[in-house]
Amino acid sequence: MHVKIPLDRARIALLLLLAALLAIGAWAYRGVGDSLREIRATGLKTLLDTQVETLEQWIAEGRNEVSRLAADPDLAAAIARLVRGGADGNRIIEDLLHEAGRIGITAAHVIDAQGVILASSMAGRAGRGATPDFFSHLAPALSGQPVFVRPRHGGGAQPGHAWVAAPVRAGNGRIIAVIALGSPAEQRFADLFKVARPGETGAALAFDAEGWLLSESRHAEALRQRGL
Repeated sequence: MHVKIPLDRARIALLLLLAALLAIGAWAYRGVGDSLREIRATGLKTLLDTQVETLEQWIAEGRNEVSRLAADPDLAAAIARLVRGGADGNRIIEDLLHEAGRIGITAAHVIDAQGVILASSMAGRAGRGATPDFFSHLAPALSGQPVFVRPRHGGGAQPGHAWVAAPVRAGNGRIIAVIALGSPAEQRFADLFKVARPGETGAALAFDAEGWLLSESRHAEALRQRGL
């Protein structure tokens, strides 16, 4: 005997089937989306860790170089004479730039313990005092440790230089001056972030404590064209 299923029951069964398929599809879609987000987050975390490690290695390279130069006995003796007013500051700066140029150093200061710039590669700086902000960041060097001074952005077009500094000691071990070596932030410092740009839109950026961008945006040219 043939029994005909009521039409309403067939529709209900079909709706239930469709609802089940939609639920399975939504669950699968959500699962795929969560997996993709997790993969992306892991990739970005790996990129960030690599970027931080690269930056730390670059900073360590600079600190090692300035420490090596500050410990050179001939250079230390020349700086000791400079502190006493009996040496050619320009010659000392030339030697510093010659030795440190291989790691991208383009600027150099010799600063005494009171913050006076005794010699500098920058025109008009010798004989003047270092800015209070810059000198305060040299405090670890005046205490005997090499130090990295991040680029400082005062709102101008470029964030200036990244610096490394180390103490220079007299024969009795007393700290008499600080050597500071600078690299333009838009060169090697910025290059560290350019090589870490994933894909067409990814970016690795550095900001200072005031929110100024220290590394160059991949959209820098477009921003310049818009006057931003």
